[in-house]
Amino acid sequence: MTLPSRLASVLAALLVAVTAALGGWTLLSTLALEPADGSLIAPTVATLVLTAVVVFALFAAGARSDRWLENPYW
Repeated sequence: MTLPSRLASVLAALLVAVTAALGGWTLLSTLALEPADGSLIAPTVATLVLTAVVVFALFAAGARSDRWLENPYW
C-alpha cells in the first residue's frame, strides 16, 4: 500500500468517525436533552430505519456480486 493510499484511507476513516460523532451529538442534543414532546421521535425513527435499509441493501448487492473475490486484495 502506497503512502497516498494510506493517507486516503486514514482520511476516510477520520471522516466517517467525525460524521458518526456529529450524528450522535445531534441525536443526543435534539432528543435526549430536549423536553419530551415527542414531535421528533417519528422522523428520527423513520430516518434510522431508512438508513439501515439502504446500508443492508448495499451490503446485499455487494455480497451477491460475482466480481468481489476477483480483486487481488482478497
